Amino acid sequence: AARDVVEEVMNRLVKERFTKDGGDAIMSLSKKQAAFVDEMIHSERWRKLLIDLSATNKDSKLFMYCLQSISKLGHHRAIANRINQSDYFGVFNSMLASELTIAGKIAVDGYSEEVSACVDKSKGQMGSLVADLRRTCTSTSYTYLYATEVINELIIRTRQSMNVVDKPALQR
Repeated sequence: AARDVVEEVMNRLVKERFTKDGGDAIMSLSKKQAAFVDEMIHSERWRKLLIDLSATNKDSKLFMYCLQSISKLGHHRAIANRINQSDYFGVFNSMLASELTIAGKIAVDGYSEEVSACVDKSKGQMGSLVADLRRTCTSTSYTYLYATEVINELIIRTRQSMNVVDKPALQR
């Protein structure tokens, strides 16, 4: 409880006092001097703060790096829960692939332990997954069009693979 209070105060102070120039100056430090950023990215508590700061500092080189690194580590649900990724297409694309993979796993396997850990079920059976997908995929016209094209392509591939699988079985 005390740790949460201290964390909340620190987060508020960082959000109030952060400057883009100060953050971007970190990018010019040596890799050894800036190692703390990678440690923050790997920490769940700090990662949330970095994601939140990236939402309010969209043109920051530091937060572009942080978001891309967090995305590469596979923390797409954390990103989807906290920000609109339409400003970061690479992150949006990775998040869309991850969210659709989770939806597919739910459709095929139901709620395995792995899937359950990804979805906040306090918002219904599909949890925050549907709400996050709707919010991110419809936030701009190009994310909507892109998501529609990706889903259509997945449907076409699925139908084609089902036809290839079904035909030999029918010929026997």
